Amino acid sequence: VHGSTILVFDEDNDDLSKVLDEYEESVNVGIDLGAFYRLPSVNLGIAIHNLNAPSFDAPPGFSEATLDPQITVGASFFPWTTLGLSLDLDVLEADSVFRDHETQRVMLGLEWDVARILALRIGGYSNLAEDDVGEVVTAGLGLNLWLLRIDLAGAMSLDNVEVDGTQVPREARVALRLASEW
Repeated sequence: VHGSTILVFDEDNDDLSKVLDEYEESVNVGIDLGAFYRLPSVNLGIAIHNLNAPSFDAPPGFSEATLDPQITVGASFFPWTTLGLSLDLDVLEADSVFRDHETQRVMLGLEWDVARILALRIGGYSNLAEDDVGEVVTAGLGLNLWLLRIDLAGAMSLDNVEVDGTQVPREARVALRLASEW
């Protein structure tokens, strides 16, 4: 857990690397529980994360970091074997890595598997606990090469903020995943 207060316009901030090196290291175990029920064209699931609310030590002057329990329920509908529609909901509000920022997402997604090799994905989510980012749209590609799966995904907020006179999305992310599935 890192914790630093950096005053940008303070004359004493000569060595930023020293400030970022101040951290506390600890180990803990989080307990999760999940259940899944499959029907011919519908899947239902529930995941409970951090049942034991694990906590981690923090540097002096900062409170310990605790992962609050979270419950996510979801349903997927498959009208055809190559097309899936999913809806997920975080039942509880939870703290995020940002101070005084809660998350509770509702997520919607669509995936089309083209010839079982290429997966095309679109979707979106919204944080029900906060409205600072607004709705976020997502898109992705998945490539299934027998034992190797490559996934590329991106997300972008529909709300913009002005930075140096230019409008940019409030949130934007890109992810790449390589996995071996066998």
